[in-house]
Amino acid sequence: LLETRLDQTNFRWSTLAVRPPGSFMAGRTARASTELEQLAELGNFDRQLQEVPSLTYDGPFSDHRLQVAPKGVTGPRLSRSSAQAKALAFAREAGLRDLRVASSRRTSGPIPAYSFALDSTRDGARITVDVTEKGGHIVQMLNDRRLAAARLNASQALRKAQAFLNRHGLKNMLPTYSLSEANAQTITFVATQQGVLLYPDQVKVKVALDNGDIVGWDALSYLTNHHSRRLPRPRLDESAARSRVSADLQVGRGRLCVIPT
Repeated sequence: LLETRLDQTNFRWSTLAVRPPGSFMAGRTARASTELEQLAELGNFDRQLQEVPSLTYDGPFSDHRLQVAPKGVTGPRLSRSSAQAKALAFAREAGLRDLRVASSRRTSGPIPAYSFALDSTRDGARITVDVTEKGGHIVQMLNDRRLAAARLNASQALRKAQAFLNRHGLKNMLPTYSLSEANAQTITFVATQQGVLLYPDQVKVKVALDNGDIVGWDALSYLTNHHSRRLPRPRLDESAARSRVSADLQVGRGRLCVIPT
């Protein structure tokens, strides 16, 4: 609607570049008044866009997880040496070999952790692994090695990621989003409970398409939010929910899910 009104009134976009905002007040001609009102509408529209969550639900998760105590971090506290052993083991399971610890540090924040920088003497890559101080959970892992031409397709990468999750005890996870970029496939998984998708409890796995190594892992959202929930009974059934969707949209599969509000 705003776009239509701007077109109908022949709004001059060039005025944004050549006239300062205060100049619209000078003289207050009918056209200047109209342009001033339209600029105000554009400003309101821009502010509303800043509040729209990301389509992959990252926005509200990123904001919310900084304000709550982590629910998925359990277990005894680890020493730095024990955490280092877990970091090395995780990196090796991801397909990395010939590793040495370059540096380590303790990080604070919502989830206190040890952060380790590992160097691969085989290919010169730098790998960073963050391990929670409590329980020794892997929060994040990133391998910065240069990836060669892709040999695996998206389906093969998905199987690699799922197998890696299974080896780490994350079995009730379903893929919800996948992105292929720079010879790597990043797949977002969410936990499920009684068939319900738990969008806050997500893990991202990045698979190298040249050899199938796991080169990225992000479980911060999962560790922050994951717990056994008491799920409420839905107020709408699927047919009632579908009736509320715009007729301009084609509805595919429907599933129950939990999202942050």
